[in-house]
Amino acid sequence: RGGALLRHVASGLALTCKVRRGGPSGLDVAIDGPEALVFAAPPGQPDIAQRWRAETLGFWTCLNSQMDWEHKLKVFGGDKTGRIGVRRWENGAPQECWLLPTEAGVIALQYVRYDLDRAVAEHLPPAPADPALIVDNRAGEEPLEKRVVLARTCVSERGCRLEPADRARLAGATIHEDKVSLGVVLTDQGDCVEREMAPTPLDGPDPHRTVSEERVEVAVHVPPGRVYSYQALVRHAKVQAPFTARLVFHGRAAGVESRAIDVAGVFSGVNPVETRIQVRDLTPKAGDMRAAGQGEEPPVIAELTPA
Repeated sequence: RGGALLRHVASGLALTCKVRRGGPSGLDVAIDGPEALVFAAPPGQPDIAQRWRAETLGFWTCLNSQMDWEHKLKVFGGDKTGRIGVRRWENGAPQECWLLPTEAGVIALQYVRYDLDRAVAEHLPPAPADPALIVDNRAGEEPLEKRVVLARTCVSERGCRLEPADRARLAGATIHEDKVSLGVVLTDQGDCVEREMAPTPLDGPDPHRTVSEERVEVAVHVPPGRVYSYQALVRHAKVQAPFTARLVFHGRAAGVESRAIDVAGVFSGVNPVETRIQVRDLTPKAGDMRAAGQGEEPPVIAELTPA
């Protein structure tokens, strides 16, 4: 909507129109408007005279000047090999309708760069999802010390989404090699850092989610006459990091040079940050006839780090 620069492939010159200064009768305000024949000039001379917009009329398209949408690019005199200029539109007459063929080529992802200074991390509420291991030493006369293996569930999400304006620019385009293999995670020190990850699309509507079952080892110590439970608790964090990416269009037509397309978006991910082992004392109190581990959950008496 900000207007496009139309370049001549061989010379690099831009399609330019003359600018008239004027305004409605009785007003002192000058209004720029396009007029007369178009010509080729170096880009930026002046910039407003080189900006064009396309409006679709079915299969054909009209090209209007950014200065005044009612002034269209047209062939004067109805001769398709004749002179081209800008005039007020004529309701989609043949001499002001253009066919814009799709340019043959390939768009490929060149790189992705994250702005870690603007990354935002949020610690998610922990939710124990793995069964607790019960170690019973009520019959023992000595402390029970050994290493046990616990299950833990780790969740990872990753996804990239382009800004709406860039998504609209690339609508219908196929991006080859569009997989991003570098993401952002939150470390257990609280820093957002880049890290290799499984490839994910540059612009996907839904994040890719994986759930993995893992094993951790922990040293247990249960005093005589007690029964403890040990449960792995995985803390996750959600990270959002803005990014910029460069796409490169490689044209297949003769004389067409490769050109860069810069886009922006946001990476969203979820990653495990740390694992803690929660210890609870399940020893029944005197007079309690329930078995160990039944009834209300007792409070946490300790948190351990996996071995």
